[in-house]
Amino acid sequence: MRRLTLCCLLVAPLALYAAVPAAQGFAVQDPAADEGPTPLQEAMGVLQGNQRKLRKLVADPAANKEALIGALGAMESACLTSIANPPTPRDPAARDEQAAWMVRYKILMTSTLDNVLQMQAATLAGDAEALGAAYSTLNQKKKLGHDTYQ
Repeated sequence: MRRLTLCCLLVAPLALYAAVPAAQGFAVQDPAADEGPTPLQEAMGVLQGNQRKLRKLVADPAANKEALIGALGAMESACLTSIANPPTPRDPAARDEQAAWMVRYKILMTSTLDNVLQMQAATLAGDAEALGAAYSTLNQKKKLGHDTYQ
C-alpha cells in the first residue's frame, strides 16, 4: 500500500503539470501590463504565508491536522498557479537560455508541489516523522527558489 501511495504522489504532480495547457500561461508575464499583483505574485504570497504557518503546525501535527490540511491545500493551489504563470527572467538572454531557465523553474515548482502533496499524505496518515522530513525539504526548496528566481 505504501508503494502505491508513493507512486501516486510521484505521478500526480506530473499528470497535473501535463494537464496545464501550454497556451494558458507558460508565456512570460509582463508585470508592467497589469497594475495589480500578478497571479504568480499572489501565489507566492500564499506559499510564503502558509509556509510560515506550517512552522507552528508541524510541531504538533495530530492537534493541528485540520489546519495543516487547509494550509497545504492552499499551497497546492498556489504551486499549480505558479507553474502556469512563471516569472520573467531578470536578465533576458538568448531564447534557448530563457527556455532552459523556464524549464528549471517549472521543475523546481513541480518538485515543490510533490513535496506539498507528500506533506498532505503524511498528515493524513499521522506520520509526524515523514511530515517533519518533508517540511525540512520544503524549506530547502524555498531558499533555492528565492536564490535563483526572485
